[in-house]
Amino acid sequence: MTLLDYALALVAYPVLEEFIFRLHLMELAATRFPAWRPDAVNVAVSGVFSLAHAAAWPWPHAAAVFLPSFVLGRLMQRTGSWSLCALIHGLMNAFYLFAT
Repeated sequence: MTLLDYALALVAYPVLEEFIFRLHLMELAATRFPAWRPDAVNVAVSGVFSLAHAAAWPWPHAAAVFLPSFVLGRLMQRTGSWSLCALIHGLMNAFYLFAT
């Protein structure tokens, strides 16, 4: 991996993904489907997050990101801070990169 690859995985992708999925998509789903409980919104957004990863990764990887996505969704629902989610996401990616 190049330095650019690390910068993308540790900073750019977490910021972009959390901005899109946690800040915007969770809010959109919650307002569009007001009868859904917060956990249902989180499951739906985490499913879309996993499907988005399936476009670039093999399906086991795409499936494996569902649980971390759900945890980040819960964090967003509790704190309202997508930037905290982006920071934790980057740390999760760092752990994954350096563990493999």
